[in-house]
Amino acid sequence: MQPGLFFISIFLVSALYSSLSILCSKTFNSVSCTAIANTIMRYIKWIGLAAAVVLIISCFTPWVIIESKNITVSGVDATGTNFGKPGYFHLLLSAFFIICTIIQRVWAKRLNLMVTALNTGWALRNFFVISTCQGGECPEKQLGLYLVMLSSLLLLLSALFPDMKLPQTQKTV
Repeated sequence: MQPGLFFISIFLVSALYSSLSILCSKTFNSVSCTAIANTIMRYIKWIGLAAAVVLIISCFTPWVIIESKNITVSGVDATGTNFGKPGYFHLLLSAFFIICTIIQRVWAKRLNLMVTALNTGWALRNFFVISTCQGGECPEKQLGLYLVMLSSLLLLLSALFPDMKLPQTQKTV
């Protein structure tokens, strides 16, 4: 694994998030953006949990098909290739995400942000490494690879906006 690819993928995700927020604030009416944001924020925890389930399921679906070798590569079965089993890391990070989403503590939300950033970086790495053309042959991308990418981005968005009420502290004069 190239170490630079991981950091580039995290940078791209953060750039995408900031550009979307700037686009929303400049393009649409601020009232409609606020209404949409409030609706999404109300359900973001459940969207994240559903995305975690989709990520777990998509690790078992085909990611790419290499026609010349007659190999179907999934996240947990990459027999005949040198890819290893990249889906197991997604399964581990999804379990951490689910646990940290359920725990209503500030440290859990911060840990959750780190877990989802790692997961998104790993998904981008898998997307580029597994679907790369080698020796003049390009593998055929399947739905599972796109689902891993989409669900990892949804997990990151869910971790960026946790549904948590912070305790109010009163200042004494």
